[in-house]
Formats: sequence, structure tokens, C-alpha cells
Amino acid sequence: MRCVICGRFSWQITCKACEKEFLIPRRTCRSAEGLEIIHFYRYDDIKPLLTTKHTPLGHRIFHRLAQLTAREFRIPFTALPVDHSVKSGYSHGAIIAKHLARHTRYNLLQARNDVRYSGKSLAFRRNNPRDFIYRGEGIESVVLVDDIYTTATTLLEAKKVLRAHGVSVPYAVTLAH
Repeated sequence: MRCVICGRFSWQITCKACEKEFLIPRRTCRSAEGLEIIHFYRYDDIKPLLTTKHTPLGHRIFHRLAQLTAREFRIPFTALPVDHSVKSGYSHGAIIAKHLARHTRYNLLQARNDVRYSGKSLAFRRNNPRDFIYRGEGIESVVLVDDIYTTATTLLEAKKVLRAHGVSVPYAVTLAH
């Protein structure tokens, strides 16, 4: 197979040289309305990889990015992927959570509104909430996991729904900002 970045032959979807030059995860933390959000890449730095998420190749790329990130960081809490909808046969958040957390809960937080936020303004995002439903029981604390955060609207809405059900959210984790 060939590296998706440079085209050289590689055993992985990305070669070791490109991983060392372009894909070193750098843990960064930002706060949005009291929610600490940890991310590892700047969106613009890996945009060509992230935009494959709704393609067959995207599945392999997201696994590799999550594997590289997991070498640097492990979630000490139960992870809960923020899955608005699964359009490409897999969940981006679930892939990331699987690699970063020892314990992951799936399909507990589902969006009723399937609106696409890509390229939309903050005002649009606020006027078109995800309208999450929480279907979990007996969970006291989770770390929210998503692929990308731009305005943190989705993560903040998810946190609000979880808090209404007595679930603590100490922080959130995303691959990119």
C-alpha cells in the first residue's frame, strides 16, 4: 500500500517518515463555557486526512490517527463518543474512543436532528441543535469524544444533556480543532 500523504510504500496508511514529520500529536487544551476540551492536531494541519471521513479510506485514516494519539494519551474515565449519525458505515467518535479509552460506552447519546454543521456559522449551529437523547443508566462520569471541534456547540449540548441525567463530564477529547 502507499502512504496517503507522500505516496511511498508503507505497511500503514501513513508511512513512518510522514508520521514523524506531520502527525505528531500535540496535546492542547482549550476551554469552552467551563468545559475543558483536549485536542491533538490543528484542523488545518491535517485537513486532507480529516476530510476523508465519509469515504471508505476515512475509516483507515481515523484508526491510524487515533492509534498515534493513543500513544501519547489515555482516557482514565469511561469514554462516550458523540455520535450524531453514522453515514459512512462507521462512527468517527467510536473509533477514536476505542483507541483512547480503556472503557467506552456506545450508542447512549444520540442526536434526533441530523443537520450538517460543516461550514456553518455559530449562529446556525445554535439555532439548529442536535437535540440529543441520552439512553444510559448508572453512569456517573464520562469523557466526551468527538473527531473535530470548531465552536464546541455539539460538545456543550451533549454535556448539558448528560448533566440533566446526573452524569458528570470532567472534560472532552477531540482529534482536531
